[in-house]
Amino acid sequence: DICLLSPKDKTDVIILETKLEEREREREKMGSATKETTSFYHKLFPPSRDREKEAECSARFVPKSPPCLNTCAEGYEPNWITSNMLLCPANWEYGISDVVAPIFYSIGIDTPNKVTVFNCVIVRLFSIICFLYAGDNAGGGRWLYWTLCGWFPLQQWTDCLDGQMARRYGLGSEFGAWLDHTTDNIYGVCITLIFLYKTYVSNDSIIPCVFIGSCLGTVCFFGNHWIQAEERVAKYSEMNFREKAGMFLMLFLSYLYVIVIILLLQLDWLK
Repeated sequence: DICLLSPKDKTDVIILETKLEEREREREKMGSATKETTSFYHKLFPPSRDREKEAECSARFVPKSPPCLNTCAEGYEPNWITSNMLLCPANWEYGISDVVAPIFYSIGIDTPNKVTVFNCVIVRLFSIICFLYAGDNAGGGRWLYWTLCGWFPLQQWTDCLDGQMARRYGLGSEFGAWLDHTTDNIYGVCITLIFLYKTYVSNDSIIPCVFIGSCLGTVCFFGNHWIQAEERVAKYSEMNFREKAGMFLMLFLSYLYVIVIILLLQLDWLK
């Protein structure tokens, strides 16, 4: 064993110390490499959980009223529209999430990241496939567009569910926020491209594409400003016009998708 050697002079000591330092650096490199390959999976599905702490957080959790305040900046006072359960879809989205979160938790979908993965793999993937095959030109029929009118609000509800689970059980994390925002942006880009493709193949005019691109581009523009305000935990009084506009767009996003689809169907821009 090298640790038992008794060096006779300083040169031997220096050589031994150098070898030991090199071995230590190699171990650290191997450990960091292993950590890098497993960290993403462990962040997505944590190997250890403090169930007692999560139960305590759930017992102390008090739902907000109206529920839309879950996605509003601190200091915002709801008006008669945003406090209405029917007029403002964010209210019933978060209200249902408060009820369903314990059910998902009990069946094993018990972290916000698992809810995000469920939303992407099941709900959002179905909406993308449904959208691609919708219309007479794609062979799926126009009835699939009407199916999407009901499916988009469902997708928006499951998008709220991960946040509510994080709040109820104290499972919020920087990685979870990043995952949620990243998947939201990817899904938004996919839906925008499909919208543009569908309107392009259904019409001889570029006007529908310009209209769709303007509508969805506006939502993405203001929505990203609102996300930036969320990340820095800005109060409502500190937000600029773009950030406030983004917040209100997110409150009514479910209805906006449906209104755009119905409008395009009525104008015969989706076939």
